[in-house]
Amino acid sequence: MSSSRACSTAIALVLLASAPGVSVAAGPHRRSSSNASHELSNGCILMQDDRYTPTLLNNTDTLKPERMHYYEATLHINRLYSMQHGYRFLAQGANASQANRHVSWMKLHFLRVMLECCCQWALFVDSDSFLVMKDHKLSVDAWLAGDNDARVTTLLGNMHMAQGTAGRPGMRRGAHPVAVLSDNPYQSSSYFCAGNLLFTRTLMSIDILNYWFNTTVRLDAASRWQHPWEQQTLNTHVMHRYHPAFWVVPSNQLNSFNGDHVRHLWSTYGEQTRTDMSVQYLKKILNLKQE
Repeated sequence: MSSSRACSTAIALVLLASAPGVSVAAGPHRRSSSNASHELSNGCILMQDDRYTPTLLNNTDTLKPERMHYYEATLHINRLYSMQHGYRFLAQGANASQANRHVSWMKLHFLRVMLECCCQWALFVDSDSFLVMKDHKLSVDAWLAGDNDARVTTLLGNMHMAQGTAGRPGMRRGAHPVAVLSDNPYQSSSYFCAGNLLFTRTLMSIDILNYWFNTTVRLDAASRWQHPWEQQTLNTHVMHRYHPAFWVVPSNQLNSFNGDHVRHLWSTYGEQTRTDMSVQYLKKILNLKQE
C-alpha cells in the first residue's frame, strides 16, 4: 500500500551534500559500503508497495495502460523517467516487510541500504506519486544543481517550528541544502508528510535514517500499524532533533496533485481519479517517446 495515502499537501525531501567515498560502518540494520563504492550509481529512483507482484516488477515489454491501477501506472512512469536520465530504478514488493513493522517503515531501510551500497543520491517516490519533471526532460541532477530558477527563488529559510517550518538562512544558487520540506503542512502548521524523500550519500543521511527507523520504541505499539506510521515519528521526533538542518520549498514543486515536478495523487480524490490521472500521464509519456 501507499505509505502516506492520506498526505495532502506536504512533502519531506532530504537533500544532503554528496560525499564520494564515504564508508559507513556496519552495525544494527546496516550494511558496509566499503566494497561497493566503485559500483555507485549517480542517482537511484526507489519505490515500494505491498501490491507489487514479480510479474508487475519484471514486465517492461508490453504496457497496456488502460488495464492498469494507479500504483501500476506510477511504477512505469517513474521507471521510464529513470531510463530517460540513466538513473538506477529499483522497486520492491511485500517481501520487503519485517514481521513487526508496517511496510511504510521499510522505505527508510530501503533508502539507507541503497545509499550505503549503490547510490550517490536516492529519491523515494511513493506509489501514489509520479515524476513529471517537465515531461521527463528535466533531470533530478539539474534540479538539485539549482538550474530551476523557480525552485531556488521560492525557497524559504530561517523559520522555526512554531511557525510550521524549520530552516537555515542563506539559501542561494549553488548552495547545498541539508534537508528540504514542503511549506504546506498536512495536518497543522508543523506537520509534514513523509511520502516522498530524497537523500544523498553522507554519514548524516545514515544517521537520520537510522534514528528515524529506530524511534518506534517511543510510540505505542498500535501506532506502528496505523496512519501515519513513520510520518508521526518524522514530526514528533526526527524534525525536533534535526530541524535546524531542514529547509522548505513550495508544495507545488514536489507534492501537489498537479505538481510541477512530482505529482502526489492523494487518497481524498478516490481510486478512479487517481487511476485516470496516472494512466493518462503514462499514455502521454509513451506517445512522446514514439514521436
